[in-house]
Amino acid sequence: MTAPLLDIVDLKKHFPVRRSAFGARRGVIRAVDGVSFQVEPGETLGLVGESGCGKSTVGRMILRLIEPSSGSIRFAGEDLLALEGEALRRRRADLQLIFQDPYGSLDPRQTVEQIVGEPLVIHGVGDRASRRERVLGLIERVGLGTDHLRRHPHEFSGGQRQRIGIARALALNPKLIVCDEAVSALDVSIQAQVVNLLKRLQRDIGLTYLFIAHDLAVVRHISTRVAVMYLGRIVELAPTAALFDKPLHPYTQALLSAIPRPKPEIKRGRVLLTGDVPSPMTPPSGCRFHTRCPLAFDRCRVEDPVTQNLGAGRSVACHLVRPGEAPPDIRRDM
Repeated sequence: MTAPLLDIVDLKKHFPVRRSAFGARRGVIRAVDGVSFQVEPGETLGLVGESGCGKSTVGRMILRLIEPSSGSIRFAGEDLLALEGEALRRRRADLQLIFQDPYGSLDPRQTVEQIVGEPLVIHGVGDRASRRERVLGLIERVGLGTDHLRRHPHEFSGGQRQRIGIARALALNPKLIVCDEAVSALDVSIQAQVVNLLKRLQRDIGLTYLFIAHDLAVVRHISTRVAVMYLGRIVELAPTAALFDKPLHPYTQALLSAIPRPKPEIKRGRVLLTGDVPSPMTPPSGCRFHTRCPLAFDRCRVEDPVTQNLGAGRSVACHLVRPGEAPPDIRRDM
């Protein structure tokens, strides 16, 4: 068994909330509150959940764009949080990001050639001629032409801009790419094209992705495994097929019940969760989902569930799930 490319253990990020300009601290927002997972070389781990659950914060901590409050991040066996200065800059070549906004993430004053070639300049890769040759190869690989090199971002459609962003992310031959809602701003037909491009690049180059998204249909298409987040924690992690065929956590079941189906005449259980997502500044005691879970009982309200490793790559944090027993299904029981 190969060692994981990325190993996250008990990662936390708490943002202090100030009461006044004098700096008195009112409390903390527990944006990420104890997340652990691994990403194997060459796989795609989908990270899903409602807006505000901490998905993007996890991705930015991995890239050291945000510093964690505690926990550990190991990349290719190296302690990423121990790196500083030049050592961190060199390691960042292996970790790249594809942004959600395919326009705001591109410098409007630069041409495509400058945008894609900028990482090569910053890291001092090759001379001017070799950098241009590299940029030409990347542009063609993502489905654009050499005639696009001297154009500016405003001259492209959203899908084309995202292809430019992908080419830029590939410039330094990274090992891991964090896709932060990389297709959510695109039309559905363009989403499919970009997702298929990402899959083809993964197959051809051997890329590894952390794919952050809220669209479960897209996640199902691209991911090897899926981790489900709720209020700063991972509540379920499983291989994609297993999670979609038999979700264990009530929150996962509710999310999957909301996916549109191509045949609306087929009846299926639809779960409508009541109440709002609790504030990450004052999370509920016990299981964080118990305030919205229709199956919650007394233990859920006072005892935080421990993550259970169920084998076959599955884990879940829920008092209702017991090894060897059929899990409750709120889509059926409601």
